Amino acid sequence: MMLRRQDQPPTGSRRTVRFETPTEPLPGLAALVRLGFAAPLSGALSVRRFLLDRLTLPADYLEHRISTIFLDGKPVDDLDRARVQPGSTLGLSAAMPGIAGITMRRNSPVAALRADITHRPQEADLPKLCGSVFVKAFNLVAVEIGPFLLDRGIDLVASSLVFWLRDWMVLLEQSRVRVLLDKLPVGLKELSSVLEDLGQETLRVTVCAVPT
Repeated sequence: MMLRRQDQPPTGSRRTVRFETPTEPLPGLAALVRLGFAAPLSGALSVRRFLLDRLTLPADYLEHRISTIFLDGKPVDDLDRARVQPGSTLGLSAAMPGIAGITMRRNSPVAALRADITHRPQEADLPKLCGSVFVKAFNLVAVEIGPFLLDRGIDLVASSLVFWLRDWMVLLEQSRVRVLLDKLPVGLKELSSVLEDLGQETLRVTVCAVPT
């Protein structure tokens, strides 16, 4: 279940933030992914094809590690019939504890307990829209796929990145992370100040290991 990192895709004129770290992980990396990010999509795709083709997650990782998936707040059982489209929100989780976690799990033996909220696939054709799917990763999924996704790059709203910087500023300052804004070196506090002015603008954020 190896996650293979890929080259960063083209981002056009979108502003970029790049965190370069030596060998140790970036503090708060999983928390950064838990904020949620936008994944561009044109038209509609099954949940399975979206995760495999758009997020390029390995099939065995999807089958064995992502045991709970929420589409627009509703638990999904059938990954091939449930479809995402621009504007959808997709939540990804590893197995959660307790009866609630078991109930929400994909194809749970007690799925009948959540019949009223289970996602029901739409049979009609969905309109072909262009936009993004909002993806949130939780618990161990955020820890495991975070480095893979951030090495390639994810789209984050500037205000969300400000929120994350405030929570992790002390540990980030103690680390040896190097930060680039639009390919130019910048301090963490200066970055936070610039991001505050950007508000809801979407940025391309990457985290790359750069051995010293």
